[in-house]
Amino acid sequence: MKYHFLRMLNHEWEISRKLFEDDYICIGYSDLNKAENNYDYVSYYNSFGDQKAEILRRDVVDIYEKWGHNYKIERFLNLEVGDIVIVPDYKCFYITKVIESPISFSKIKQNYTDREKIDIGVVCKIEKIKNKSNEIAVDREKFSIGELKGKLRSFSGYYELESENTEQIIKNFEEDKIIKVEKELKEKTKGIILNTIKETLNPNNIERFIKKLMEKTGAICEIPPKNDKSNTENNIGDVDIICSYEKIKHIIYIQVKFYNGFTNDWGLKQLEYYKDSKLDEDCSTSYWLITTGEISEEIKKAALANKEKTIRLIDGLELAEMILELGIDDLEVID
Repeated sequence: MKYHFLRMLNHEWEISRKLFEDDYICIGYSDLNKAENNYDYVSYYNSFGDQKAEILRRDVVDIYEKWGHNYKIERFLNLEVGDIVIVPDYKCFYITKVIESPISFSKIKQNYTDREKIDIGVVCKIEKIKNKSNEIAVDREKFSIGELKGKLRSFSGYYELESENTEQIIKNFEEDKIIKVEKELKEKTKGIILNTIKETLNPNNIERFIKKLMEKTGAICEIPPKNDKSNTENNIGDVDIICSYEKIKHIIYIQVKFYNGFTNDWGLKQLEYYKDSKLDEDCSTSYWLITTGEISEEIKKAALANKEKTIRLIDGLELAEMILELGIDDLEVID
């Protein structure tokens, strides 16, 4: 048995949600299914036995021109019955168990869409693990411990998880075993932190504060010049902070908003229209909207519906939680 982390519910949002409701997890790479609608790449891949890894790499390079970070499709294709896959969602996650080997999406596509082009290539049948109350959504705050806390904030992708840590999470959830005191302390502390941010910071220095916070994650961060319009589309696109993780070839583009109450959709539009003309093609990217305020359901749906970019929304309380976990040292900003 292996333990996996798969971020999928922000990819082809409507279809992946329908698939997940019907107990399927999915991944992209639809081009592996070539031109024929009923082409079964998974069976083709499995027919090569010990050589299938080489065949997959050859096919990926032929289609996508490089192997790069495409190891995740290899991991997905090799899921086995009994494997555990954790699927994150907004402020919660799901623990699922593989019950059938992966198959090509083309085998069930007609049940979900009549669109000719949809970026889902492979699906896998799962069952969702429930707790004593018959619930399947796992509260992040109550049950995420150890490495999973970091993975739940990760940019995108597919990771293998430590077995001991994951098994403890599953056991805690199934038995409704949470440490109430820790949860209560965190909830109350987050409120204090958020109020302090709003009282001591302002729209002019919040960007520098977030930059220092992100540097604590190991990122190399910069605040781009405000008069640089080389990366904007329709004079709308803009980011406040660029965070680069050189070792894993990933960049986070952050738009920061200092708000009380609900944040409007302007920050989301700025991220959607931002194009980095200097981006290295080997880098993966994600886009964050961080606000000291709240985020409406309408904006959440709009972010999930974006098929070109992975956009993460972080409201005031989640920002406070990040500060709580990363620590308050070296966060001072001077006007």
